[in-house]
Amino acid sequence: MRFGLFLALALAASLPAQAEENAHWSYEGEAGPAQWGSLDPAYAACAEGRKQSPIDLALVDQLPADLLTGTDDQAKALVIAWNKVDWQVVNNGHTIVAQPQGEAGHLTLGGRLFALKQFHFHSQSEHTRSGEPAPMEAHFVHAAEDGSGDLAVVGLMLKEGEAFTELEPILAAMPETAGGAAKAGRLDPAALLPESRAHVAYKGSLTTPPCSETVSWIVLDNARMLSAEQIARFTALYPANARPVQPLNGRRVLAGE
Repeated sequence: MRFGLFLALALAASLPAQAEENAHWSYEGEAGPAQWGSLDPAYAACAEGRKQSPIDLALVDQLPADLLTGTDDQAKALVIAWNKVDWQVVNNGHTIVAQPQGEAGHLTLGGRLFALKQFHFHSQSEHTRSGEPAPMEAHFVHAAEDGSGDLAVVGLMLKEGEAFTELEPILAAMPETAGGAAKAGRLDPAALLPESRAHVAYKGSLTTPPCSETVSWIVLDNARMLSAEQIARFTALYPANARPVQPLNGRRVLAGE
């Protein structure tokens, strides 16, 4: 696989907007998720892959005990060490992306370092529980520092409740038109996460074309809250930018802290 190309696309244009020099894709109609695999040979994994994302997290509760464990290094050895930096907010035509203007830190997963490159949003959530999505989901995208082209993505569910004060600088800077960019000021991304790091981890893919199966997913158990007004502001721009859940196909799903 062309890891170098896919990684450059993923980080330069963000996960939900990569590969635009290939076939146009969308979240609906003839270029929607059901058709991604046939739009371009580079997107073949979207249809043929066996480790596709997202998944329904209720599957975790149904797995045999030997497949659900907190002892595996990938799930157990998760350390998040992010930095407070300035951020730019971009509307890339598929979602809103927050890009750090400096070194934003990294996470350690199974002994490997992954640098934080951006975070972006989906509505409704891409991962579900028993078929039920949250109103939104944030994805914090990291690139392996060993040059392998692998990615690690932290998924954070966003539910309706009190206003998410820490996230407001990003939401307030959202450009309304595709291609727009705005400064959001200085922000500590760690302040966006719940106190608990309890999570599930599994091997999966990008949730947008080319659907490369190079992603270690870490989906946090606990959600953060957004106000109805904050959700409405995002969904006014992107009311439906979530890929449907994909088959587990026998993959291990691991619990970690």
